[in-house]
Amino acid sequence: MVAKANEYLVEKAKEYNLPEDTPLNEIPVDDPDIGLEIMTSVLGSTPGRLRETKPTSKKVKHLEKELEVERAARKAADAARREAEEKMQNTLRNVGHKFNFTLQSWHQSLMQVGVDIPPLTPFSLEDGGEHENATIMDD
Repeated sequence: MVAKANEYLVEKAKEYNLPEDTPLNEIPVDDPDIGLEIMTSVLGSTPGRLRETKPTSKKVKHLEKELEVERAARKAADAARREAEEKMQNTLRNVGHKFNFTLQSWHQSLMQVGVDIPPLTPFSLEDGGEHENATIMDD
């Protein structure tokens, strides 16, 4: 069933034109009953041969509850992941600002003492560490 579910998610990713490296758990699923459809196809029950399931079926109710729990867990995990990513980005941004402030302070101190030093190139996390156009010149 896992292989069928992964196959379905890959098809959805192609349908939505998502990058190939998109994690399967981040691909949006439109049909909430796809889990049941995949299960019936794996078990060999085609729509024509499938007998009508009654809403009182214990197995169906149990599977529906499992799907609801899995959806809730996935939503909670996604929210926690997004929150952790935002927190990490904010922390890195703050550390970068403090680091640049310290570099500028040292640079100013060395210039006041009269040490001949090259222009300061600040550290940046946004540009991947490349500092081509970020040189600070002091007069």
